[in-house]
Amino acid sequence: MGQQFAAQLGYPRQLNKTPWKYNKQIAGFKTLYKGVTFITIRGAGHMAPQWRAPETKYAIQQFVINHPI
Repeated sequence: MGQQFAAQLGYPRQLNKTPWKYNKQIAGFKTLYKGVTFITIRGAGHMAPQWRAPETKYAIQQFVINHPI
């Protein structure tokens, strides 16, 4: 549902769905739009902070310091 929502915003897509990594392993997927990055955390669902805490922390840190994931 989140991917559908992001696609319906109407922003031009700059990068199709590609994996992002944490500790040299695929941690999820990202899709880049102009002005918006949609990410997922693999295997976490809505419980990302509980089930995938290190990956979630990394993603939030990258956002806060304005670095790409």
